[in-house]
Amino acid sequence: MGDRARSVAFFTGVAIAGMLGIDPAGAQTRTAAADPPPDTGQLAEVTVTARYTTEALQDAPLAISTLSADQIQQRGFVNVSDIGTTVPNVTFQPTGDHYGKGISAYIRGVGQSDSSPAQSPAVGFYIDDVYVGTVNGANTALFDIDNIEVLRGPQGTLFGANSESGAVRIYSVKPKGDNSGYVEAGYGSYNHVIGKGVFDVALVPDKLFFRAGVTVDKQDGFESLVDYACRYPGNPYTGSLKPFTTAATDCVWGHEGGTDTVGLKAALRWLAADNLEVNIKADFTNDTGENPATKLLAINQASPSLQQANSLFKQYYGGLGYGPWFQTSNIYTSYATYTDPVNGQHNNPTALYRGYGFSGNVAWTPADGLQLKSITGYRTTNTAGPDSNAAPVTIVDSYQAHYAYQASEELDLIGTALANALDWTVGLFYFNSRGEQTGNIDIPVIGLPPNAVIPLGNNSTLYANQYGYLNFIFNEPVHDLDKSVFLHAIYHFTNDFSLEAGVRYTNQAKTFTLEQWDQPVNELQFPVTTQTSSNKRVDPKVGLQYRWNENLMTYASYATGFKGGGINPEATESVKQITPFGPETLKNYELGEKSELLDHRLRVNADVFHMIYTGLQLTAINNNLPVEENVGRAVIDGAELEIEARPIPSVLLNASGSYLRYDLKDCAPGCQSPENTGGVPPGAIAPQTPKWKFNAGLQYTLNMGDAGTLTPRIDYSYQSLVYNDPTDDPNAVQPGYSLVNAHLTWASSTNNWSAALTVANLTNKVYYTTKYDFYVNGTVTGNPGAPCEWLLTLRKNF
Repeated sequence: MGDRARSVAFFTGVAIAGMLGIDPAGAQTRTAAADPPPDTGQLAEVTVTARYTTEALQDAPLAISTLSADQIQQRGFVNVSDIGTTVPNVTFQPTGDHYGKGISAYIRGVGQSDSSPAQSPAVGFYIDDVYVGTVNGANTALFDIDNIEVLRGPQGTLFGANSESGAVRIYSVKPKGDNSGYVEAGYGSYNHVIGKGVFDVALVPDKLFFRAGVTVDKQDGFESLVDYACRYPGNPYTGSLKPFTTAATDCVWGHEGGTDTVGLKAALRWLAADNLEVNIKADFTNDTGENPATKLLAINQASPSLQQANSLFKQYYGGLGYGPWFQTSNIYTSYATYTDPVNGQHNNPTALYRGYGFSGNVAWTPADGLQLKSITGYRTTNTAGPDSNAAPVTIVDSYQAHYAYQASEELDLIGTALANALDWTVGLFYFNSRGEQTGNIDIPVIGLPPNAVIPLGNNSTLYANQYGYLNFIFNEPVHDLDKSVFLHAIYHFTNDFSLEAGVRYTNQAKTFTLEQWDQPVNELQFPVTTQTSSNKRVDPKVGLQYRWNENLMTYASYATGFKGGGINPEATESVKQITPFGPETLKNYELGEKSELLDHRLRVNADVFHMIYTGLQLTAINNNLPVEENVGRAVIDGAELEIEARPIPSVLLNASGSYLRYDLKDCAPGCQSPENTGGVPPGAIAPQTPKWKFNAGLQYTLNMGDAGTLTPRIDYSYQSLVYNDPTDDPNAVQPGYSLVNAHLTWASSTNNWSAALTVANLTNKVYYTTKYDFYVNGTVTGNPGAPCEWLLTLRKNF
């Protein structure tokens, strides 16, 4: 039996089992009641707002996963990338070392790995209903979070552009005005120190509430930066190169992989009238932590670019230069100095993120069955970081930054009609983002005579510096504009049978300007060039939903979504490389079931889907130059399963699994060929997406009477082999691996005090979050995941 047959058989079996195992005890009508009392042993009711109305998770006909504040705390999650392990067919990874901290997000095999703001994400991130327009800065800390919703599949109707494969909705806690709050402190591995504090008060009783909090998170990196010339003096590889620093201890001069974050949040909630509520929220984050841990994995000594860089190094120091001798035997050590020994340029190994945001959410109900909502947002993002050569000899030395500010407004009119048989929403959306990507790039791998002036034609000229480097600074504006209108409706034929339909019109444009200045002459390398990628789209959705009884609901749907077009931002030889590319599109056919069995002690949700993916935006190497372009068509089939159970009141079990079959039907015009050696090979599979993924967690609560409760929990996750490059490059493969995390929580009988011990990567598994192949320049690098770490926290609630 093949992979597809096994997958269909497995998930079909789950669905059939759910239908046959219906519990006759629950014949009453489903209600949106509050969580059941703890002593019933039932699963808590979960509500979601993915369709602009509050409804039970089991009534929402779409693939959606949720995490509550308690679940985030129980599993020891710290930032957004952590939640990817628990959600089927979802991969969230921290980005590598340029442009600073961000997140590479893939859902069902569709995402964005390049963090350049000249391109668009495929997964939409929303903070308190405000869209975040860039992957830079999306990997936010999970501080004072009420809940998170992860929607899988295209969300083009309700959420619009760049929610092509799904959306992540993060909600902060609303002020309650009940004089509650908490303080928390902790210490752990690698001098990990955390502190948190939140308070919630009523400024005007029953009218005006205020909530504010602060978090501090600081940790040394787990990867040591070793000064090679210090550790191995007089070696033949670095020649006469002097030690990088005399202040190093045991030749270790720094670390990678650490954090240094301060976050602030404030929220104001005003119940202006019985039918008018205003929520204003603000947040600020300053992260000056270390660069991601980066490891040198392989070296192509036959690379002409590498040989050119080494010839320059030999002129100055007489050593052999970059080579396999810089591959350390320990995964958690690197010989990076972040310094070009020829020109002396040094970058601090710090990945910066600084950003703040404001949101205003006004909900007015002028009449029964009618509500007007306004969602106003403003956010800024400032990220920056250097590349790591993972060695004391430079291949490419760069420091790049991205600054953006965005303003958005959404108006939603929500109502009912036809004797409450029709629920409808009409919306308008406006998004305007402006930013700049800047940096300094030093490229010794391009061989030029010192101080050379080389005309390239088309008014383009290369100016070499005194070392024979191509060295340039750039300041490149990016503008993103999105205007859309949408309509969404649900018609209830009966209480159990409904039809969902929606449509969204989007007018989107992204503009990029190339502006590069060669150093030291400060002359334009190319004429200032502006390109715009604009597109207009109509995205529909239609679905049917049927509730067979109180325990089982099934649905079928068709929806489309798209990822906006962009501009290839890489120019090394001609402005002709600065070319726009169009949007990529996704059609999704989906069948799903949601069931609750055994008197609401077992929850089983499953779905299967078939997607047609066209105009893929992929980066390929064409004649040694990176080119972003639209490539061919792929067919994606998959299945997803989520289970939650309380077999007895003291035990909670959750599990999820997914399967994905990615079939690239056509790769034109980016197919691999003698002229396009870095192109996409026929049959390539999705990058950063495992075929199989599994997660399971088990926790047990021991009631110790007046001594409180003790809750041990263990989480296991597995993902199969992952290609980190769209060309299925074998140098950038991460084999399948498993991770185990453990958590132990004590809470006092009054719940005023609690303590938690978290051990992440309990088995000390060696793995890489991602890998990068720069083989044309002679190197392959990877970002190792953290080793086994522990964290002990103490919390006081009031």
